[in-house]
Amino acid sequence: MKERPGVHQRATYIALVYGLHQARRTGVLEVRSGRAWRRLYFVAGNVVWYASDKVEEELGRSLLKAGLLSKSQLNTLLGSRSPFEPLDQRLLADGTVGPDQLREHRLQQLGPAVSAPLAWEGGEWSFDARDSLAAEAIDRALFPDCHVLQELWAGVPQFVQMEEALQALGAQGGRRLCPQEGLAATIGSLQLRGALPGLPEAVGSGASVEELFQRIPDRSGNLMQLLWFLFSCNALGHEDGAADEVKGLLARGKGHAEAVGIQQEQRRARDEKVARSVRKKAPTISRITASRAVIQEASSGISSKARRPAGQTTDGQGKAGSASKQLAGSRSSAKPSQGDRIAHLSRLIQTAHEHRMGKNFYAFLDLTKSSSSAEVRSAYERLSRGWRAASEELGLDESDYGRVQELLHAAKLVWQTLSDDNLREEYDERLAAGTAPLLDSQLELMMASARVKGEKAELKGRVSPKVTRKEAPGGPGHTQAREHMKRGDYRAALVPLREARDVLGSNPHVLADLGWCTWKVHGARIPQGEQENGEDLLLLAQTFDPDHAKTMEYLCRMAREKGDSDAALLWLNRLLKVYPRSRWGQKMAETLRAEGMKVGNVGRGG
Repeated sequence: MKERPGVHQRATYIALVYGLHQARRTGVLEVRSGRAWRRLYFVAGNVVWYASDKVEEELGRSLLKAGLLSKSQLNTLLGSRSPFEPLDQRLLADGTVGPDQLREHRLQQLGPAVSAPLAWEGGEWSFDARDSLAAEAIDRALFPDCHVLQELWAGVPQFVQMEEALQALGAQGGRRLCPQEGLAATIGSLQLRGALPGLPEAVGSGASVEELFQRIPDRSGNLMQLLWFLFSCNALGHEDGAADEVKGLLARGKGHAEAVGIQQEQRRARDEKVARSVRKKAPTISRITASRAVIQEASSGISSKARRPAGQTTDGQGKAGSASKQLAGSRSSAKPSQGDRIAHLSRLIQTAHEHRMGKNFYAFLDLTKSSSSAEVRSAYERLSRGWRAASEELGLDESDYGRVQELLHAAKLVWQTLSDDNLREEYDERLAAGTAPLLDSQLELMMASARVKGEKAELKGRVSPKVTRKEAPGGPGHTQAREHMKRGDYRAALVPLREARDVLGSNPHVLADLGWCTWKVHGARIPQGEQENGEDLLLLAQTFDPDHAKTMEYLCRMAREKGDSDAALLWLNRLLKVYPRSRWGQKMAETLRAEGMKVGNVGRGG
């Protein structure tokens, strides 16, 4: 029986699939987001098939992408089969693909399909139960070998933001987590590596998130997402007994109707609250107009005019200024105090951060995939100009300054991707497939990193103790590691660098040096007990800071040592584009030109 649709969210999807698996349910789970949809077919708790509206997931296209078919072979097969003949039957009849090969390919597609709905922030779900099916009468050998919980967990580090996990766990408030029934069994089913399988012992009878990070020497960077996953499965709970009723019902696998009823009531309550808030703030404007005006003020209002008292405009502000004037019409015309101005700017920053972070690259700029390059440039320059002006306001507190810096870093990443035709095409393909990266907020990690690094100058004196100029960005251990690197003792440098990474997991300076030393000692191999090789670490550093000079230098040098001239040229050109006066870059450019390679002109001239 098909149930009423429930509200799709990442946490509820985890609980839903976990519950269906644990309760050995049989039926079809459908998740929708806008016009897109996905279906998972469960038999006795096992996922045995999937379907979606994604064209790229059709059998022919997936075989083509996997390299099992050429384009000409696919066109020939499609042209030779009868109108109602399934493609898989034609493939097997022609001997183009063997039965085992086809089964293995489908299994490889089935795993990612389990976690794919985590890419959607919202939507609806429904479960069409078929529990009357006699699953025990089906030969178990016919079931695909799909490890449901492993595949579900595999998507969490990819799609779940750190900020989302922090908020759900109550980590910022110091709330303690305690084990629930099934914790050890769930951990065991995930086939985790490193220190993560020791989580049940680390939790004990109860522990805070901070205590767990101290007890578990995690090098994968996935501990926070693992805690969120287990919390969503109801395998971890809050010590004070407060629980999410919807999550609890879904995790049991049999309370769907009741859970949907609660979700619908919660949605109605939220909608009414938003409607009341909009009517209260802008009684003379329609709801849609008011929402647009608020977003306009939040997104573009953080500009060089942010220091102007609220309500004042210039003749050049046009419609945006008119909308802001309508919203501010009931305010006093008197000049607000310094505190009021800072409070107003703080609200704008927080709204912009909440509105843009966690979105795809186009939504971050309030654009669509069809937007032109000129529109992308205009949006990037307008937003960056405003946020840079806001960052110069000395009255901002630490968290608002961090939000502005994160918005600026995100804007730069979006611009670098969407302004490059090849990168934009690649991003569009991933966006269509539902695997495009989102602009996850790393605000908590960034602020913690800033405190440890002691960037007093950059944070305007708001945080962190003073450090000496000669100390490396990662602290004393990083400084010690760089001394080893100067002497060419890369193996000795690895120990303090790994310790520094445990504290500053997203610091590009530490990751770059660690990646280079790992490459010099271990080559392309992954060191025993670690999760990444040297190149993986360098690419991770480049992800956290695309303009990090040392990372690009190391990647260029690594490519040279591997004999990959194309990659070396690529990284050198990127380095010189950002740092045209880089002395190392100019020397390498001369070397490559002498070898007959074409280096971009950005590196010439002094």
